[in-house]
Amino acid sequence: MKLLVNDFKKNSALAIVKVCLVAISMMFYLSLSGCKEETSNYKIPQTMADAFFKTLLTGEVSQAYEDLFKIPLIPNGPDEFEKLRQGKGYLKKQARNSLRVNGKPLSIEIVKKQSIGSHTVRLIYILNQERKPTLWELVFYEVDKHWHLIAMSQNDQPKTYAGILGQ
Repeated sequence: MKLLVNDFKKNSALAIVKVCLVAISMMFYLSLSGCKEETSNYKIPQTMADAFFKTLLTGEVSQAYEDLFKIPLIPNGPDEFEKLRQGKGYLKKQARNSLRVNGKPLSIEIVKKQSIGSHTVRLIYILNQERKPTLWELVFYEVDKHWHLIAMSQNDQPKTYAGILGQ
């Protein structure tokens, strides 16, 4: 009888330890899930960016930019937003050059989504091409429940990717 009581105590203690470990693991997981970069904030900007890249994958550079820049300007926004829109010709030229040098676009993948506060989203994509990939960075800002593209860049120098990705 004494042996059964000791076994029961050992098994009960082991069961309690297991339950505690599971509980601690769940609390740790839940605390990390609150730190996830993925939030609903990304839905609209990512949809806008995805549409741009879907068109770019067809090789229709001008159409991709025309569609992307249909996004309304921020009313009375800073000059740099207007400069971005005015620089559309330069951006198109840069994209065409990337396609010429790096080859036909093969696929696109989103590699990073980052919230910068509650109204700014940074999306980083990698455009896989025949000869080498190009990293694209788009920054969107929300004003009055409307998202606006406020910055855009591309980079085809793999040695600089770690800096862009924040690694």
